[in-house]
Parts: sequence; C-alpha cells; structure tokens
Amino acid sequence: MDCPHCQSKNTRELTQTTLLNYQQFCCRKCGKQYNERTGTPLNFIEYPTEVVMMVIHYYYRFKVSLDDVVELMMMRKIHLSHQTVHNWVHIFGVELGLKLRAQRQRKVGKKWHSDATYVCIKGHWHYLYRAIDKEGNLVDFYLSDVRDQTAAEYFFQTSTKNHRHYTKTNYHR
Repeated sequence: MDCPHCQSKNTRELTQTTLLNYQQFCCRKCGKQYNERTGTPLNFIEYPTEVVMMVIHYYYRFKVSLDDVVELMMMRKIHLSHQTVHNWVHIFGVELGLKLRAQRQRKVGKKWHSDATYVCIKGHWHYLYRAIDKEGNLVDFYLSDVRDQTAAEYFFQTSTKNHRHYTKTNYHR
C-alpha cells in the first residue's frame, strides 16, 4: 500500500493492527505509520467500515427513519444514536448514492411514467420533470424554469438518449 503522506511505494506491513483490526503500515521514506483507512473520511470513525455501510444501506434501501435504523442496529447489538446515523448518511451517503446511480444508469424498464410538479427552491419556483419505470426506479429528472413543449421535449430526449430498457436476458449481465 502506498504511503498517503509522501506517496512512496517503499513501505512495509507491520505485525500490529489497529483497535478495529485494520492492518498497519510504515513508510520507509518518511517514517510515518498509517493504516488502511488513513486519508479517507472513515479514518476517525470509531466503528468498522462494514457497520457504517450497513447503516447507510438500511437508511436508503428500506426508506426508514433514523430511529428505525438505530433500532435495527440495536438488534445486532450495535448501539448508535440517531444523530450518528444522520451524520453518516450525510457524509458517506452522497458518495454511495452516486455509485448506485452509476450502476443503475442505463438499466431501466420499458414502461415509463412521467410527471411534472412545481417546487420552490431557495425562494424561486421551478418545474421538476421526473420519469419512473414500472419497477419504481428513477429514470431521469429535469429542473426547468418554464413548463412548455420545448422543456418537455428536451427532458424526454435526454432521458431516452441516456437510458436503454432491460430485458430478463441483458439485465443480469
């Protein structure tokens, strides 16, 4: 593993591990010690990475409240506060959401349902166009200042260009 401090490849693995069982390393060039999580946002979290990812997964996948996630984790003998779950969701959830969106992209059903609604964002009113497939997956969305034929056509053109429908044969590739 390269040194996160000086980017040197001249490192050695140490025999001891961190309290969370992460392997420690030492750089022979700068002499600093580090572990697998050094330099990542998870570095100062006192829980294993797997626990953090499980909490975020529960929150987004099952669309439950923060208190429900706390209760689910308590069933696994992991005690958290709802504020901890809130912080983790906002710190790490965005990155995970972007990765899930990249995986989902171009994998939508044949049948789409679309709608437009009027929303206020920072005191300004906008039209939110949204398309959802038969399975409930978000196909695409578009925010516009106007609701007219041109905006609707642009939304549908970009949606169809960026996505292809899946069938049972090509969905599982």
